[in-house]
Amino acid sequence: MQGKVIKNIVKIIATAMLVCVLFACLTGCLYDDPTWYTTEQHIKRISKLVQRHYMKDGDYTSFTVQPLYAADGETVVMYLVEFKPHGFYFVSTNNITLASKMYLRDIITEPSGKSREWSRYRLSEEQPENYGDFVWIQKQGYGYGSKSEYMATWYESDGENVFKYVDSPYTIAGVSQNEKRYLLKLKDSNGEKTNSYIPAIKVGEEYLNLMSMRKFKYDENLTGNDSEHFGISFFGKPSFNL
Repeated sequence: MQGKVIKNIVKIIATAMLVCVLFACLTGCLYDDPTWYTTEQHIKRISKLVQRHYMKDGDYTSFTVQPLYAADGETVVMYLVEFKPHGFYFVSTNNITLASKMYLRDIITEPSGKSREWSRYRLSEEQPENYGDFVWIQKQGYGYGSKSEYMATWYESDGENVFKYVDSPYTIAGVSQNEKRYLLKLKDSNGEKTNSYIPAIKVGEEYLNLMSMRKFKYDENLTGNDSEHFGISFFGKPSFNL
């Protein structure tokens, strides 16, 4: 009788150990930290996924993957995938979970990878001066960008029609592949983090806001009410995996 009890105890212990080993293997396979990879490695991994999922239908002839940096010029905020002849989307890196993989595309991009339309705009109480051959006009409820409660929103146009783009703000501004690209985080009026970012490049000690095409000095306390910006959001769901 005693020997049977001992055998049962041994079986229980062995089963428990097996479950622990299997659980460790499973969680080890699922867990993958983005910080384990360099920027170059992330670019290669993202490129493989883009090639596999978006380049087989013939909609695009080629693509590039670029890191987008915080104001310190070292921290990568997210990655930008740009397609030829047209199209783009933003990609974030995340810890792997049961619902999502490491790389997520922004939620406004269509599932096919086709880009949403957006427009340049400026926040101003009065009509801004023309930018080159462009005229800033008001069109309520039109275009991309939040309307500030303090200023009017003016959209880039030919004087009548607002310009709409499907390439990234960096491409539309003619930023070269070798130039460092910034994506500067904004806060809300309460100082909390938001999904609002300024796509920008560095010009001397200032930045050029690629949504408004005017220079500014970046302050980490800037809000969406102060600055023209791009809204970028991600959901940790399978349908948004890259």
